[in-house]
Amino acid sequence: AGAYGSAATFAGVQRQQAVVPWLRLRGGAEAAKPKKPSIGNTLSGVFDNITPATKMYMFACMAMAAVSLVGVPDELLLFEPVRTFAKGQFWRPFTSACFLGKVDMSMASNLYFLYKYGQEMERQDGPAQHAIFILSQIFLLCGVATLVGAPQFSRSLITATIYCCSRRQPMVPMEVQFGIKIEYWLLPYVNAVVDALQAQSAAGAVPHVLGILTGHVYHFFTCVWPSMGGKRYLTPPKAFKSMVEEEGGKKKADKPKGVKVTTGAAKPKSKAAAKKSAPAAPKKTKVGSKAGKSKKAGKGKKGKKSKKASKE
Repeated sequence: AGAYGSAATFAGVQRQQAVVPWLRLRGGAEAAKPKKPSIGNTLSGVFDNITPATKMYMFACMAMAAVSLVGVPDELLLFEPVRTFAKGQFWRPFTSACFLGKVDMSMASNLYFLYKYGQEMERQDGPAQHAIFILSQIFLLCGVATLVGAPQFSRSLITATIYCCSRRQPMVPMEVQFGIKIEYWLLPYVNAVVDALQAQSAAGAVPHVLGILTGHVYHFFTCVWPSMGGKRYLTPPKAFKSMVEEEGGKKKADKPKGVKVTTGAAKPKSKAAAKKSAPAAPKKTKVGSKAGKSKKAGKGKKGKKSKKASKE
């Protein structure tokens, strides 16, 4: 008996050990330990949350940095008016607008400015209008860079973005390096002074000056001139705007099929549906009126009979 009891307990222990993994899979035995998020998942989540036009421009900037690291000479990426217009190398304005130079802290800071202020401007204007802003800045900077001789205007485009954002809320306090607080409209000028000090030459401020100039042209024709009663220029085509908005709406509306999401109380039905669903009210019979009519009919018949009897 003792041996039989020990064998039974041993078999029971084995069964429990075999059942525990299934319970763990179902979450019944032990609570599942949360997985630590990896660096790749964190970066992909941050990149997915960036607004569309700013995301595409940042992707183009990082692609140009990768091309430069592979060994492609920078001369093929910079803007040169003669080779661009005379020899048909029309990619140069776009590569010059996306090429931020060597991979260093200056490039990282420019990407941060693009990530912060590009999204701020795109959230206010929309992705279609922000794409028009980027294209208009490339076109304007081509003309200005031809006159000045600037081969690279990616920093000028970022400065134009900061300038347009600062003109919309000029008096908002901003914190810069070393905890110094300034007003928002001073930020592009402070960045120009900082780059000039780092380069130890006034040439370091030239890209910022070009960006402030072209950014002011865009801000004038999209904000200042319409507020004065004029027509707003530099607007996206309706077809392009509707296409971008439809794609953004589809991404927001994507939900798992077969799952109904209910928030709060049910929506009120329409008047027609409410009338159909409402129970039919019982019809009221006018008893008094029918009785009155019958009485009148009876009196009329009696009166006719009495008249006939008197004549006879």
